[in-house]
Amino acid sequence: EKKTMIRSVLGKAVSTGASVLDRLGDRLNGEESEESEDELEHEADPRVAQLKERNRTLKKSVRELEDALNAERQVAKETSEKLAVALNDQATIDDLVDEYSKLSNEAAAQAELDASKLAAVLNRNEELSTRLQSYQAQILSLTDAEAIQIHELVNSGQLANDGARLFAALRAAKARQFELELDLNDTRARLKALTNEDTLESKEEDITANIISPSNKEQISEEQHIVEKKFDQLQARAVVAEAALEESRRHAFQLQNTTQVNSQRICDLENQIKNKTQTIEQMQKTNFQLETALKEATVGEEAKMRQMEERATREARAVFANQVLFAQTERDQALEKAQAERNKRRQVHNKLMEARGNIRVYCRCRPSRDLANVSAAHFPCDDTITISRADLGDSVHFEFDGVFNPDSTQEHVFEDAAKDLIISALDGFSVCIFAYGQTGSGKTFTMTGPPHNRGLNFRAIQMLFNLAEEAAVDNGVTYTLHLSILEIYNETVIDLLPSSSSANNNKKLEIHIASGECQVPGLERHLVTSVADVQVLLDRGAKHRSVGAHDLNDQSSRSHQIVTLHICGKTPTSTLNSKLHLVDLAGSERLAKTDAAGERLKEAQNINKSLSALGDVIAALSAASNSRGSTARHVPFRNSKLTFFLQDSLSGNSKALMFVNVSPTPSDVPETLCSLKFAARCRDTALGKAKRNSITNSTPSSASSAHRDCVSPESSRRRSSLSGGGPSPSSTSSRACFNGSR
Repeated sequence: EKKTMIRSVLGKAVSTGASVLDRLGDRLNGEESEESEDELEHEADPRVAQLKERNRTLKKSVRELEDALNAERQVAKETSEKLAVALNDQATIDDLVDEYSKLSNEAAAQAELDASKLAAVLNRNEELSTRLQSYQAQILSLTDAEAIQIHELVNSGQLANDGARLFAALRAAKARQFELELDLNDTRARLKALTNEDTLESKEEDITANIISPSNKEQISEEQHIVEKKFDQLQARAVVAEAALEESRRHAFQLQNTTQVNSQRICDLENQIKNKTQTIEQMQKTNFQLETALKEATVGEEAKMRQMEERATREARAVFANQVLFAQTERDQALEKAQAERNKRRQVHNKLMEARGNIRVYCRCRPSRDLANVSAAHFPCDDTITISRADLGDSVHFEFDGVFNPDSTQEHVFEDAAKDLIISALDGFSVCIFAYGQTGSGKTFTMTGPPHNRGLNFRAIQMLFNLAEEAAVDNGVTYTLHLSILEIYNETVIDLLPSSSSANNNKKLEIHIASGECQVPGLERHLVTSVADVQVLLDRGAKHRSVGAHDLNDQSSRSHQIVTLHICGKTPTSTLNSKLHLVDLAGSERLAKTDAAGERLKEAQNINKSLSALGDVIAALSAASNSRGSTARHVPFRNSKLTFFLQDSLSGNSKALMFVNVSPTPSDVPETLCSLKFAARCRDTALGKAKRNSITNSTPSSASSAHRDCVSPESSRRRSSLSGGGPSPSSTSSRACFNGSR
């Protein structure tokens, strides 16, 4: 956007300069043709020789203007070439911007690659962490399984119960075996006893066979049968007991084997638990080492990444800073070139305006009083102001010799607008500077200003003193400065610096025209020899000025104030006489907004009437300057005291500068547009080329007469006090003129 704006401004400057040069050429051709016609029309005049001499002079001037025009065209051509170079420089800037974009993309790609590496490292970290967690889970699962088994076998008491049952069964079996052995031994003993009894019985039977009766024999047989049956039972029981004993032995052996197996299994499980515990400790140690190594690797990689990012950022910033610095340098150079071209164009325009005697017009916009800080004024460049009309949805553009935005300082305004005219005033040209605008737009601030931020009045006079000192030292010119301040209040001229001893303190002053010069008899002129003198008089005049309050302004000026500095410069051979008018006009008012009544209403009506008369004068002067005919047009200077007083300043013998003060507040747009349109008409008004007021001191009598012209009638009678009373210290001095050596 800045490059586009620079190109548009440069293009506009070139086109405007070309159009100005073309108009200047057309005007020169028109003047040459008009001079030729005048020469043909006046050939019959007896003063042919004089007219021919004038014709030759005019032709010489035309040739000089043509040479100047050719020089300006050459400058315009060089400007076009410089603009082409600037456009090439702009292309170079675009290439550099593209290269920077490429470097930025490469840096972004490198950053993405570094980010991918970092992501890979983080993924590896996550993978190692996952594996470590899986190892821990496996260890924990194995440990949990073994613990469950041990818990089932040991903690739950199953293994202990099985051993107890085995030992109890073994003891029961051994007890049963012992009982069976006892029964078997008993049975064997009884069997042995029975056998012995059978032997004895057989022997006895053999012995007593002859003595036992048959009945006893049967009884013995039965008993023997019972004994045999018992014996058989005992033998059966012995067999069963032996089988049970064998089964008990076999079961005891099995229980013993099972106990040994379980004991071995318990030992194996204890060894496994010990091994698993050692494995867990080893894996935990390995895990800690891996975590430490991973942290160290992560910290190292992060540090490397940070270093790489910082290095890449520093390199990118350095490249970007260099590119930005180069682009800013190119932009500044382009802006300087554009400003130089605008200055050249302005110089050409000022020369043309000075040749025509046009009123120079500068616009100054005050800061907004709107609480929302909404502004209807915009400033696209330093000589254009744009006013937005919200009700119509469009904008109106105005171009002046210069435009000062709300941020402009008092010093900037003075240096840019009025400085060269102050120099002209010291060179013998009469100068008029006046501020115009609606009430509350900043006219008094621009012209007078507060004590801590002085306006144009004080700065202009201060500059006059400085230049007078330099001229006295360098050129031997002695300057005398007299100051007067008056106001026009309700169409009445009032002296704001009356002396206390003056008999005209309450007398109404009148304006007269004598020898083409505006004079106010009875208006006191005060000799000033320093800036301090001027400051005292300015402050004194400001205290006496008519000021009132209304709805739009608490400190509204109710009169037109005119500060006039009468300048007289003397050399041994010539005398320069000039005047510097510094006019602070009262503001135009809309009665509906100010709600004025009574005395304020009368003041507003007189203010608007005098400003309307000023508008009529400007309109008549504009029509006369734009008219090709030789018929003189009537200019209504006498319609108001203001225009009557400014007649010699607006009649072509002086240089004029106008400040149009405007407000950016949207509610003030109608008044702002009226002020800007009036200023545009003033800018198109040609007053004629100003004349230098110089008198040649050919004889001593004329020199003394010129010296008398430097002193006002009032000053010849007395020197008024700066404070308003008592004789001035300078009145006792025989030297009435100011010079730089004092």
